[in-house]
Amino acid sequence: MTSHPFNWRTAWLCLSIVAVVYGGSLAYRVMVRYDGNITGLFCVGDKEPLPAALADENLYVHRGWIGYDGQFTLFLAYDPLLQTDLVASLPKAAYRYQRIGLPLLAYVMSGGNRSLLPYLLVGLNWGIFLVGCWFVCRILEHFQASAWWVFVYAFSPGLMSSEFRVLPDATATSLVFIAIFFLLRDRWMAAAVLLSVATMVRETVVVIAAALVLWALWNRAPRKALTFLGPIVLYGIWCAVIRVALGQWPFFSALRWQTESNFDWPMVGIVEKFAFVLRAMVEVQRGLGMPGAVIAANVVVEVLFNLGLFFAFYLSIHSVAQRPRHWLSVCLCVYTLLAICLSVYQWNRFWHLARVLDPLILLPWLAYLENRDSKYLVPSVCAAPVSLAIWFA
Repeated sequence: MTSHPFNWRTAWLCLSIVAVVYGGSLAYRVMVRYDGNITGLFCVGDKEPLPAALADENLYVHRGWIGYDGQFTLFLAYDPLLQTDLVASLPKAAYRYQRIGLPLLAYVMSGGNRSLLPYLLVGLNWGIFLVGCWFVCRILEHFQASAWWVFVYAFSPGLMSSEFRVLPDATATSLVFIAIFFLLRDRWMAAAVLLSVATMVRETVVVIAAALVLWALWNRAPRKALTFLGPIVLYGIWCAVIRVALGQWPFFSALRWQTESNFDWPMVGIVEKFAFVLRAMVEVQRGLGMPGAVIAANVVVEVLFNLGLFFAFYLSIHSVAQRPRHWLSVCLCVYTLLAICLSVYQWNRFWHLARVLDPLILLPWLAYLENRDSKYLVPSVCAAPVSLAIWFA
């Protein structure tokens, strides 16, 4: 793909394919799987009681399942300003309200029409993702790489899982890559503003902002460091608002002593993944009556994906050794530190891992576009089977 120079005719063809594939898949899932009810995309489960305030909203409820995080994206849109009894009925409400950006935008655009909220959330997540793909084409133009490379970005497993389950990660990643385009153009203030918005959509964007602060300080650029403190300060202010409104700091919900924790001691989650999670996964799938070949394929996909992410750890060390003062090297290294400290809950299945650690696939890919060193493509290659699994799930 790198042998063909960038051109916008090919780029628009690629963008059209991405839009049709995603739009068609979302429409198929709504019409065929969820009987025309768009709220089926949000994965609302019945094992946790549906908030009483939403009993009359005609939500599609998945039976016999706890659901997935998309349901909280929807729930927050009904009360993004923490003003009703809905807040008290949400599990880990303080933790959930960190990700207020997308629900708040849908709430404002709805003009008070609650029936529009599910459509706006799906549409915004899809639309901002497509805008992000367009900016990725601009990045490809910058590196004079083939426009076909946009497919590596568009069909990364984290973006796919986030689109199909209406998770804010897709919007956050899109905003981050739009910010990266402005970084490449040395427009630091625009990048910082975009990262500030992205931080309100998904709190893990703070990691990118923190990496850029470190990079700026390393390069003795205090003004840039102050600029990239903006997203971190904004996140801190919003956490303080949540603390005042709900009486709890959001990040305490992610500590070890909480159920389904997000963080643990370094490498513990990775070790637990291979020590017993894979074996437990096989036992569960056997209990469900899955064919042996399917179970074996699932194990291969899981192992390959994890090995690809481990290779990204090596790439982060290699990159920072080769170009220690480059912002991309620092971002990759800092995101690797986040991955190392994730608990087994996040390393449990590729659904969780892909959406949280997509930057460990996409940042090496970005480094490849810049230096054409093929080893930076290894995480993307290892992630391809995961994208296929998500597509057919």
